Amino acid sequence: MAMNLTAVFRVQNLGSRQLRQINRSMTNLQQTTQQVTRSTTAYNASNGRLRNSLSQFVSQASNASNATRRFSTSLSGLRVGASGVSASLNGMQSALMGIAGAYLSVQGAKSVFANTIGRAMQLEASTVAIEALFNDKQASSSYMDLVKKMSIDSPVLNQTDMLSSSKGLIAMTKDVKELGNAWSIVEKLQILDPTQGTAGAAFALKEMWQGDNVSMQERFGLNKQELNRIKKLDVPSQISEITKLLDKMGI
Repeated sequence: MAMNLTAVFRVQNLGSRQLRQINRSMTNLQQTTQQVTRSTTAYNASNGRLRNSLSQFVSQASNASNATRRFSTSLSGLRVGASGVSASLNGMQSALMGIAGAYLSVQGAKSVFANTIGRAMQLEASTVAIEALFNDKQASSSYMDLVKKMSIDSPVLNQTDMLSSSKGLIAMTKDVKELGNAWSIVEKLQILDPTQGTAGAAFALKEMWQGDNVSMQERFGLNKQELNRIKKLDVPSQISEITKLLDKMGI
């Protein structure tokens, strides 16, 4: 009976040890399964993220490709536009050159007209006006000869300007000799200040004859006291005194 109990205990102990080993194995297997499950889950998550990243990369690559095509199209348009602009600029340049050539031709024709026909018309108009002012054919002819000679001999006077400025002087005196001396004064005044020209000098002298010495003083800087004295004189005396005043100035 004792032997049987011993055998039973041994069998039970053996069975218990095996059962515990089996339990430990099952526990280990369960833990391993859980680790595998977690690893699989992590793998699946990583794989999902990878797929998402790849999808984003493909999408970005597609966008970049589209942008590149648009940029290439823009460059092509820009080249076409630049060609059009270049052609337009070339056309504009040709047009401007044509306009400039036409303008220069017109200006050249205008200058020729002014120096020939225009000058002749001006001389004719001045001659008619002078003849009317003198109301004396002989006197007007003598005056025209005087103007012609003085304009040839003078370094600053010319016939056209003299005739244009004659009307104011002839209105003050019709004595041809006095007018000749007056033009000598105008010549000296022009030498004193060339910027005033024939018209400015003749105007200042005419104003002086009328009793106003402002132009003579301001335009040519002549002595105010002397001018105040001279302006009260008659035309022949003024011509004489102004000539003396200019001679004193070395002109």
